[in-house]
Amino acid sequence: ALIVIVYVLVVFVYALVVIVYVLVVIVYVVVVFVHVLVVFVDALIMIVYVLVVFMYALVVFVYALVVIVYVLVVFVDALIVIVYVLVVFVYALVVFVDVLVVFVYVLVVFVYALVVIVYVLVVFVYALVVFVDAPVVIVYVLVVFVYALVVIVYVLVVFVYALVVIVYVLVVFVYALVVIVYVLVVFVYALVVIVYVLVVFVYALIVFVYALVEFVDALVVFVYILVVFVYILVVFVYILVVFVYILVEFVDALVVIVDVLVVIVDVLVVFVDALIVIVYILVVFVDVLVVIVYILVVIVDVLVVFVDVLVVIVDVLVVIVDVLVVFVDVLVVFVDVLVVIVDVLVVIVDVLVVFVDALIVIV
Repeated sequence: ALIVIVYVLVVFVYALVVIVYVLVVIVYVVVVFVHVLVVFVDALIMIVYVLVVFMYALVVFVYALVVIVYVLVVFVDALIVIVYVLVVFVYALVVFVDVLVVFVYVLVVFVYALVVIVYVLVVFVYALVVFVDAPVVIVYVLVVFVYALVVIVYVLVVFVYALVVIVYVLVVFVYALVVIVYVLVVFVYALVVIVYVLVVFVYALIVFVYALVEFVDALVVFVYILVVFVYILVVFVYILVVFVYILVEFVDALVVIVDVLVVIVDVLVVFVDALIVIVYILVVFVDVLVVIVYILVVIVDVLVVFVDVLVVIVDVLVVIVDVLVVFVDVLVVFVDVLVVIVDVLVVIVDVLVVFVDALIVIV
C-alpha cells in the first residue's frame, strides 16, 4: 500500500509538471499567435496605406491629366487669343496706317482748310471791300468757311478715333503677352505636376510591391503559426488525454489506497478483536489459575482432612473401643469424604478441560 501511495504521488507530481509545461506551451503559443496577429495587422495596415497612396496617386494622376487637358485647352485658347491678338494687331496696324493716312489726309485737308480759310478771309476782305457788289461772294465764302469748320471737326474726330484704336491695340497686345506668359507658366506647372505624379505613382508602385511582399511573408508566417498552433493543439489534446489517463490512474490508485486503508482498518479491527480475545483468554487464564489455586487449597484441605483422618484412624486404633463404638459414624464420614474426593476429582477434571480449552484458544 505504501509503494502504491508513493507511486500515485509520483504520478500526480508528474501530471502537475506536465500540466504546468502544457500551460507554459499554451501561453507561448498565445504570445506567438498574438505577435503574428500584430504582424498581420501591420501588413494589412501597410496594404491599406499603400492602397490609399495608390488611390491618391491615381487621383493626382487624373487631376494631372485634367490639368494637362485644361492647360492644353488654355494653351489652345491662348494660341487662339494670340492669333486673334495678332489679327487684331495687324488690323490695328492697318487701322493705324489708315488712321495715319487719314491723319495725313486730315492734315492735308486741314492745311487745305487753312488755305481755304485764308482764301475765305482774303475773299471776305475782298468782299468787304466790294460789299456792295458781291453779296453772293460773301455767301459763298461763308459756305466755304462752314465747310472748312466741318472738315476740321471731322479730322479731329478721326484723329481721336485713331488714338483710341491705337490705345486699344496696345492694351490687346499687352493682354496677349500676359496670356502667353500665363499659358507658359501653367504649361510648366502642368509638366511639374506630371513629373510629380509620375514620381508618386512609381513610389506607390514600389510601396505596393513592398507591401505585397510583406503581406506574402506575413501570410507564410501566419500559415506557419497556424500549423504550429494546430500541432500544439494536437500536443495539448494528447497531453490532456495523458492527463485524463493519469487522473484515471490516480483515481485507481486512490481506490487502491482506499482498499488498502479498508484492509488496514480490517486488520486493525481483527487485531483489536485478537487483543480482546487475548485479554479474554488472560482473564480466563487468571480465572483458571484462581480455580487451580482453589483446587490446590481444596487438595490441601483434603490432605489436612486425610491427615486428620489418619490421626483419627490412629486414635481409632488407639481407642479401638471408641472406634468400634463410632465405627458406623466413621464409615459414614468416610463415605462423605469419598464423595467429596470424587467431587474434587470431577472439579479437577473440569479445570483441566478448561485449561486445555484455554491452551487451544491461546494457540
